Amino acid sequence: MVKPPERRHEARLTVPGPGPQPVCRCDHSLPGDRNAPSPPLPDKGKASPRLFPGPPPGHSAGRDGPKGHLVTEQTEQRRLPRYPVQLPMVYWKEAAPDQLGAGWTHNLCSHGVGVELDVRLRPWLPIGLRLVTPYGPLDLRARVVWIGSLQVGGGMLHGLEFRQVPPPQREFLADHAKLIKGQARGGGRFPLDLPVWCQPKSPPGPSLQGRTGNISRGGAMLYLPQALPVGSVLGVTMRTAAGSAEVEGVIVWVDPPTRRAPGAPIRHGMEYVLLDWLTALALSRVLAGHPHGHSSA
Repeated sequence: MVKPPERRHEARLTVPGPGPQPVCRCDHSLPGDRNAPSPPLPDKGKASPRLFPGPPPGHSAGRDGPKGHLVTEQTEQRRLPRYPVQLPMVYWKEAAPDQLGAGWTHNLCSHGVGVELDVRLRPWLPIGLRLVTPYGPLDLRARVVWIGSLQVGGGMLHGLEFRQVPPPQREFLADHAKLIKGQARGGGRFPLDLPVWCQPKSPPGPSLQGRTGNISRGGAMLYLPQALPVGSVLGVTMRTAAGSAEVEGVIVWVDPPTRRAPGAPIRHGMEYVLLDWLTALALSRVLAGHPHGHSSA
């Protein structure tokens, strides 16, 4: 019986820029072919089949310029697993390091990150970024490898590939991605002490002044002077360094009487009912802070 030839094809990737363009050849062998050669490691100035993350399912590759130069290709055979996680971040263009933008991550692995940003960046743009994790901030270098769609009520999706990551940071990213695997609240909450003014809406009640204990894109822990019943809907105004942030939330838990110290503020867990994009950006800027030597845009 004659063995059928191996089914392979080459993906050609044109990188925008003057002069002759380098071509990245990606081996898309069938999964059953054990003798298929391993794809090359990422190289400066070239795309790689190991890029992570790829464009969202059903999304065409990003294009640059009126002629529609192909920026990157979607491949179903992703080499690295991605983990959904929402972490606050700020970024800056390497050509303009004094201007900071903000956003939130969508997914993460040791070689790249999917992010939602405040503006659309151009393909292959080199940037610096600070990701904030529950274990501390990470200052990294990256480049834009794909551009997605504008999210309803949110920002613009981008795929970033990390560049020149020192081995300790690469190991930290890989370990952090594994730690958040399977967590209901990807990314966790971040300690943050902000003054808040709460107006109970359902059931209605007098306004309360308190403080935050921690915060995330999905909710916050509040210290309030009196206990509110679970299910209460609040209008909350937070005073941040980036300005006031107004959110609406619902109380999902409250410390029981046995865990309350006499005269001390009472802890409440609040989930946001509605968090608009501008407020999410304000919280991201506050949580990520300003890396040394940078100022806000």
